Amino acid sequence: MRLMIDPEDLYAQAIPSEIEGLDIVDGRMYADARFASPRPRITHVETATDLDQFTRDEGAEEITGQSRNRATFAVDAAEDIQKFLRLRTIARP
Repeated sequence: MRLMIDPEDLYAQAIPSEIEGLDIVDGRMYADARFASPRPRITHVETATDLDQFTRDEGAEEITGQSRNRATFAVDAAEDIQKFLRLRTIARP
């Protein structure tokens, strides 16, 4: 017997994350994040000025944290009056 599974359907692929703090310094927004697992991961940073229009932020920078389940992310805050940030994290294959 064989079973085909789309990798997108694997529940273990997603790694939950939580943003624990935000700060803006010299036009950059810094977000401290904690991940539910120290597993190797791929994190996509998405930003928006409207909650319905998130897009991947290609200019985002990950600053390694003190442990494998923490990191800080930096994005350009520009001159936006408001900016939202979210993380999409999956386990590295």
